[in-house]
Amino acid sequence: MKSVVFHNDPMILRNQFARDGTFEMPVIKKAKLDLDNIELIGYDKLSEGQKEKIVHFFLDDYKFEVLWKDPEPRVEKLKEYRAILSPQFSVYTETPVAVQIHRVFKSRWCGAHFQSKGLKVIPSLVWGEADTFWFSFDGIDEGSVVAVSTVGMRTEKQLFMAGYKEMLRRIKPKAIICYGEPFEEMEGKLIVVDYAATDNLNQEKTLLSRL
Repeated sequence: MKSVVFHNDPMILRNQFARDGTFEMPVIKKAKLDLDNIELIGYDKLSEGQKEKIVHFFLDDYKFEVLWKDPEPRVEKLKEYRAILSPQFSVYTETPVAVQIHRVFKSRWCGAHFQSKGLKVIPSLVWGEADTFWFSFDGIDEGSVVAVSTVGMRTEKQLFMAGYKEMLRRIKPKAIICYGEPFEEMEGKLIVVDYAATDNLNQEKTLLSRL
């Protein structure tokens, strides 16, 4: 590949979409979504069918990193489902802020990309310490339906709630899909999705007990 071709490759530039904020986060446009009977299915369980569900990425990053590196071959499969959440790349507070910015960018870019291919995309949000709030909510239209996860956050309640309140202030979401048990203090129109039921944890425990 010649240098000029390489430098103009859209998968190198990642600048195809409308951008927002200091770090030019790709914008995931507000999507219309029927809020009745919301159910999620993990990206790692798509072979099980259940096309009426919304695909989620509240998983270890390695299970969906391919959506950033090589998204195109996955488009048609994801189109079979009701909608998808934008991939949520992990934002660890121990990592440098530069790394956290990049992971938020990856999430927004993947969401915007799949939206451009005709998929219905609901942005999933994640944040770190308070010094990440100034970019963690960029690229999301005000009044959007959004998704968050409380799984693994029981010991980080103060951190989670600080970002959650900032999210409410910045985005004013129409509704919040909550993957996992919500905290009592969480305001807004919550649509709670049972973590155990979504990931078949009870079924898996039953199978293990038979071994």
